[in-house]
Amino acid sequence: MDRLDLVLDINIRGSLALTRAVLPYLWESDHARILTL
Repeated sequence: MDRLDLVLDINIRGSLALTRAVLPYLWESDHARILTL
């Protein structure tokens, strides 16, 4: 279960960190989108 927790932690925290980093630029854009796969 530790390995699964690590994988989920990386995926979730990575998406959150990236979103927080680009959010100011997204607010300035007229057609901002976030796509997660």
